[in-house]
Amino acid sequence: AIMADTRRLLCSVFMLYFLPLMFCVYTSEILYDTPYMDGVHSGYKGLFTAKIYGRKFLRRRIRPILVLELSGDIHPHPGPVSNPRRSGKGRHTLLVLTINARSLNNKLRDFQSMVYTSDCDVVVVSESWLTPSVLNKEILPNGYDIYRCDRQDGKRGGGVLIAIKNEIESKRRKELESNCEIVVCEIHISKEYCERRSPVILCGDFNFPEIDWELQVAPGGDNLPNIFCDMINDAFLSQMNYSPTRVSDSTSNILDLVFTNLPDQLYGLSTFDCQLNTDHLGISFFLKTTVKRTKFSRSVYNFKKADFDGLRETLAHTPFEMLLDCDDIDQCWEKWKDVFLTTAEMFIPKCKVRDAKAPKWIDGDVINLSKCKNRMWKKAKKSNLTSDWENYRTIRKQLKTLTKKKYREHLATMQDELKDNPSKFWSFYRATTKAARIPKIVHLSGEKASTPSAKADMFNKFFASVFQKSDHGAEINHDVFHPRVDELHNLHVTVEDILSVLKAINPSKASGPDQIPGRILKECANEIAPSLTQIINLSLRIGMLPKEWKWANVVPVFKKGDSENVTNYRPISLLSVVEKVVERCVFDKFFPFIASRVYHLQHGFMKGRSTVTQLLEIVHLLTKSIDEKGQTDIAFLDFSKAFDSVSHLSMMDKLYAAGIRGSLLKWFGSYLHDRKQRASST
Repeated sequence: AIMADTRRLLCSVFMLYFLPLMFCVYTSEILYDTPYMDGVHSGYKGLFTAKIYGRKFLRRRIRPILVLELSGDIHPHPGPVSNPRRSGKGRHTLLVLTINARSLNNKLRDFQSMVYTSDCDVVVVSESWLTPSVLNKEILPNGYDIYRCDRQDGKRGGGVLIAIKNEIESKRRKELESNCEIVVCEIHISKEYCERRSPVILCGDFNFPEIDWELQVAPGGDNLPNIFCDMINDAFLSQMNYSPTRVSDSTSNILDLVFTNLPDQLYGLSTFDCQLNTDHLGISFFLKTTVKRTKFSRSVYNFKKADFDGLRETLAHTPFEMLLDCDDIDQCWEKWKDVFLTTAEMFIPKCKVRDAKAPKWIDGDVINLSKCKNRMWKKAKKSNLTSDWENYRTIRKQLKTLTKKKYREHLATMQDELKDNPSKFWSFYRATTKAARIPKIVHLSGEKASTPSAKADMFNKFFASVFQKSDHGAEINHDVFHPRVDELHNLHVTVEDILSVLKAINPSKASGPDQIPGRILKECANEIAPSLTQIINLSLRIGMLPKEWKWANVVPVFKKGDSENVTNYRPISLLSVVEKVVERCVFDKFFPFIASRVYHLQHGFMKGRSTVTQLLEIVHLLTKSIDEKGQTDIAFLDFSKAFDSVSHLSMMDKLYAAGIRGSLLKWFGSYLHDRKQRASST
C-alpha cells in the first residue's frame, strides 16, 4: 500500500511539472485504462490533440487529470488499452471468459449464444453439473475443443470444463491433474514467447469470500484461507480480479478468481452478466500472447454460379472418342479425366469454404442484440440508475426469447426440408452427437502423434494392418469345386445402362481421389455416357481397372472409448464416383447370374432383405419352438474386421466355382489387387 501511494504521488508531481514542457509542440494521445475500478474498464482518449498548447488549455485539460489522479480512484497498476484490436498473423491476444454456470444441462442454448456472439478464444466453466450422457458436441457444436472433468461420484453438481477454439493448437495435460475436479490444458504459443516465461492462468470458483485480495490476507480464525494465500505467494502467482462476482442485496464477494505468473500480460479484466441464469458474474480478460491459428479450408466447386448449359453444350461437341483409341486403360482414363475436369472448370468457378464458426441459428439478429445487451450492462453498472437497469433487463429478456425462437425456427426449417434435403438434418445430427475432428494428439501402441501428417500416417498404418495380405498371383485350386455347366466369361454394358446409373447419382456424396463431383456427372449424364461406356467396356474386355479407380480416401470415424486411441476408429473409404458407377453396372449384370447360387438364409446385401427380416424369421422360429415345447440353441458369432480379413484367393475360388471365367474373372482379380489408400487426420 505504501509503494502504491508513493507511485501515485510521483506520477502526480511528474504530470504537474513536466507535462507542460512535453506537450508544447507535440501531437499525441494518452490512454488511461482502469480494468480494476468496479470491474469496468474505461478509457480517456484523445485528450491532447492540439499542436500548440497555452495556459488556458493546460488548466482545462491537465487539472481534471491531476484531480482524478490525486483522488486515489485509479488503480496503481493500470494496464494498456482494454479494447485491443486483434490484428496480425495469429492475432496477438486471447480473449478468455470464465463463468460459474450453476448447471449447463438446461442452459445449453444460452451458453452457446454467449460463447459464439462474444467470439472468445477460451471459455472456463466451473459448476458445469454435466454427466457423461451429455456429449461434447451438444455443448458447443462448432469451432471448439472441449476438455472437461465431470463429478465422478454420481452426485448432483460440480464439474469443470475448458473450451478452446480448435484453430488454436491445444492439448490436455492429464499428468498434471489430481483426483479433484480440475482440468489442465496447454496452448501452444509462438517461439517468441517460449523464449521467455510462459504464462500460466489459473481460473475458477475458489470460494474464499473472507480473503481481502488488496492485502492478500484473511482475517479471522480460519487458517485455510491464509494457507491458500501462502501457496499462491510461494508459486509467484498474482490474483488479478478485484471485482465482486457474487452480488446480492446484502453482500458482495469475490469468489471467482484469476491467477497468473505474468500479470503484465493479462489486461482488460472486467466482470459481465452471463446470459445464463446463475448467481455469479462472469469474468473476461485479454491475454497478451501470440498463438498459431490453423484455418481449416478447402476448395470446392461453386455450383450456385455454374453454367451447366454451357458445360453441357461444350461436352456434347468434345471428341472424347479420339482420346480412347488405345488399349491402355490408365492412359485412356487419364486423358478423359483431364479433358472433363478442364472443361468443367471453364464453366464452374471454385471457392474456398471453411467450417462454420457457429450454428446457423445464431445469426446477425442474435449477435447484434447480444452486443446491445453488453453495452446496456456497462451503462447500467456505470450509472447505477434504475432506468438503465430496467432497460438492461428488458434487452436481456429479449435476447433469451430471440435465442429460443431462432433455435426453434432452425429445427422447423430442417423438418420442412427433411424430405427434399435430408442431408441438412443429418449434418445437424452429426454435429451435435459425434466428434467432428480428430483429437490434437492420438496414440497407437505407445507412440504419439500430434502433427497432421504424423496422425494421418498413424491412422493409415493401423487401417492397413487389419487387412488380409494380398495373395495375388497364387493359382486358383480348380479341384476344390466341381466346375459348373453354365459359365460367364465377360460382360458388356450399354449407353442406356450407364445413363440410368448416372442420373441416379446422389449429388451430395463426397468425391473420391479423382476429385470429380457426382453433381457434375449427374448434370452432364447425357453428354458423357457414350464415352464412359467405351472406357468401362474396355476395362471389362481386357480385365483391368484404371489404377485410380482402386484408390481410396479414408476418413477415420470414432466408434467408442478413448478418442485419442487410434484403435477406436473405423475407416470410411471415399471412392471415385465413376468407379461406383462401374460397380453398379457390373452388379446389375452379374447378380442375375449368381443369385441362384446365394444361400437361401442370406439376409445381408440382398434386395428386399435386411437385419429386420432376419430378426423376424428368428423370432418366428423361437416362438414356434416354444409352442412345440422344443429346445433352441443359438450361437452368436462376431468376426472382428470380417470384411478386411477375407482371403482374396478364397473369394476368387468361390467365383470360379460359381462359373465366372475368362476376362471377367481377371477383372475381379484386378479389382481386389493393388488397392491403395490415404488417410485423413482432420
